[in-house]
Amino acid sequence: MNVDDPVNGLPCIRITPPAGRTDVSARLYPPHDELPGGWYVRIDNRTRHMDFPLYLAGGVHAAFFTTAAIAARRAVRMVRGELLASC
Repeated sequence: MNVDDPVNGLPCIRITPPAGRTDVSARLYPPHDELPGGWYVRIDNRTRHMDFPLYLAGGVHAAFFTTAAIAARRAVRMVRGELLASC
């Protein structure tokens, strides 16, 4: 589903699992002028009060993905990890 990010108003796709004990979601941002490197993913764990981007392994740089499908797979994997870590 396309939504506007509540923080910066940019268009994004939000992935939200069914409601449970943990309130977590992912936002996928398409490439645009401010993020020209590719699709960008942020994870929002409202239960733990954490909001962070996906990072490249071994680095301090945010990860960018060439397609929405690749970004979505990584986002779903991270959301699942957040759900398991919060149990």
